[in-house]
Amino acid sequence: MPQFAGTLIHDHNTVNYNYGMGNGECNVHLLRYLRSNSENTHHYWSDDMKALLLGIKQSKELAISFGAKSFEQDDIETYRKRYDDIVLAGFEVLRNTKSRFYKTEEKRLLNRLKKYRDNHLLFAADFAVPFDNNLSERDLRMIKTKTKISGCFRSFEGAKIFANLMSIVKTASKQNVSPLIAVRSVFSGCCCLG
Repeated sequence: MPQFAGTLIHDHNTVNYNYGMGNGECNVHLLRYLRSNSENTHHYWSDDMKALLLGIKQSKELAISFGAKSFEQDDIETYRKRYDDIVLAGFEVLRNTKSRFYKTEEKRLLNRLKKYRDNHLLFAADFAVPFDNNLSERDLRMIKTKTKISGCFRSFEGAKIFANLMSIVKTASKQNVSPLIAVRSVFSGCCCLG
């Protein structure tokens, strides 16, 4: 991680803010917290925030389909202003929350939204940044499943071999290349994957 020079997308693991050139928050995880807040408190602001984030995501996907590389700066500022307005409305509604537990949880969520606004909206400011980190989580699931079944890897070398092999297989799949052909090409020394 110390050598990583890209943008990290993570689930608000704040230690990750020490690495990379930028940090984005996984918005799918945030949507879960917002949904939970809506269900527990019945406060409208969390539904508004969900709608805003999903609306920006949909606008980004549409813009990309038309060949756009980014939003206009005015659009980004509009999104930020709307985001800030929703957070302010949340703090206003928080005053009337009766349950001490829900009030604490809601305040924690609002503080996070306020402090990490630019990290939650990074996917809108930079089209190369995804909305969530679900792809990387799916890629890691196979390793977790392997360790659950066998308990662990017998050696560090075995874990490295497994990770390297899975890297080849997953990369080939994402590039629409047969994983079998990709693995064969590694062992045959052929660099053509066709």
